[in-house]
Amino acid sequence: MTEQAVLDRIEDQQHAVLLVGATEEERVVPVGQLPPGCRPGDWLVIETDDRGRFAIQIDPQATEQAANRIRDKMKRLKGRGRKLG
Repeated sequence: MTEQAVLDRIEDQQHAVLLVGATEEERVVPVGQLPPGCRPGDWLVIETDDRGRFAIQIDPQATEQAANRIRDKMKRLKGRGRKLG
């Protein structure tokens, strides 16, 4: 099974909190299971086999798309402030 998730946060430098799927279900995994260089805000692909073992990879395309959406929203919000002020 393949799922998409975003790395929400890292707690106590030991646990990674992922928001999985469209429902953003929280799933906690050991930080050691994350790909090297992974940081909060990165989008991930989680592949789970029939034994419940999983592998996590960074999805660079989804991460870039999310960053662009946030950047565009911030520009629009900043533009609104100037018009109101």
